Amino acid sequence: MKPQSKNKISFLLYGYFFLTALFYPMQYVSFDSPYYTEFTFTGLFAGLLILWTVLAYHRPIRLTDPSDRWFCCWILVLLVLYNLFSLYINFTHSRWLWEQFNVSLAVLFFMVLLIRGSAFFQKEPMTVSVLLVLQVVTTILGIIVYYLGYTSVSFINGMVIPVAKDPNYYETRFSWIYYHKSQYCFVLLLFIAFSVIYRKHFKNKWFFPVSNLFFLFGIVISHTYTALFAAVLIYAGLALDYIRPKLRTINKKYFLLVIPPVLLLAFVVWRMSRERNIWSLGSRTYIWSEGIRQILKNPLGIGTEFGSAKFSVPGISFQVYNCHNVFLNEMWRFSLPVGLLFTLIFISILIYSLKKKFSFLNIGIWIAFLLSLGMDYSLLGREFTLTFFYFYMIFFFPAARKRISG
Repeated sequence: MKPQSKNKISFLLYGYFFLTALFYPMQYVSFDSPYYTEFTFTGLFAGLLILWTVLAYHRPIRLTDPSDRWFCCWILVLLVLYNLFSLYINFTHSRWLWEQFNVSLAVLFFMVLLIRGSAFFQKEPMTVSVLLVLQVVTTILGIIVYYLGYTSVSFINGMVIPVAKDPNYYETRFSWIYYHKSQYCFVLLLFIAFSVIYRKHFKNKWFFPVSNLFFLFGIVISHTYTALFAAVLIYAGLALDYIRPKLRTINKKYFLLVIPPVLLLAFVVWRMSRERNIWSLGSRTYIWSEGIRQILKNPLGIGTEFGSAKFSVPGISFQVYNCHNVFLNEMWRFSLPVGLLFTLIFISILIYSLKKKFSFLNIGIWIAFLLSLGMDYSLLGREFTLTFFYFYMIFFFPAARKRISG
């Protein structure tokens, strides 16, 4: 097959992947709950992309960094162990085969992209531009839906259900096409990080700042101060990378540029302190401590009781239904060994990405992601493939990183 034809098919598959992830995230579940994601169209197209990339771009590729193969071997070992422990838990204590499948699919997608993804993306840079535009479009649509009186739109089991605002609830929790506001804000942080990395792909100089204002506005109306704080860290990393090589020659007046983000950061902390106890991170330290105790009490996980099981937390006046931390929830929900392996995969990707390109921007992005993942249950099964795709594009796409942010 001609290279042009292969790239057209790849472009089409990626287009469907983006559309089903960012506009029509239909999922099918047995329990009629977003917690229990089973089949998704996004996962379907991710699977097709894995098969197509392996078959269509099968010629050996000279990697920019040969250590990528060794890194993929390490991730593959972790993934095999993850599946072995998951299978044991699934067939002896609970039935989470779909969750196991969705995690495995996302990690395999990431590895295939790392080894062979550049064969397509270097020849079709328009794909990046298309995603930049789609990010903005879905955010604007969400804002419109919010002002029409809805906090979210649910896509479960073939049904599209708009969820109206509850006038009696103490805050407006905007989550667009996601289950919870923290989920939506994590995706917005992915959008921000991606747009910062590929900022030179914006042909119009105003598109980059305006698009980021939309992303930030989505975070503001979602009422998630953690994500707002995290977003500032991404921009701070970009600013520090800009200033660092110019420290000896830069005019001191340019340090005045630091004042706006510092003031914004101070404002966010002040607003958070009015609604949350910032010393306990909004009671998260209490919840994490009790969550760890619950995990040690149930090292094989609580299985299908997740979502209905709740526990009391010393130091706060209400019970909670999860550990308010993605990694702790993996341990509490699917077992201690499964959750630890899931966490180790994330940590391995983080360390390797910083080894490949150590920068304030990369550090700022990772801290932003970990804040979001550490403070809430902000990543459910439906977003795994999208998240690992962004990990590749933000941290590992070599030619684009060198050309755009080097």
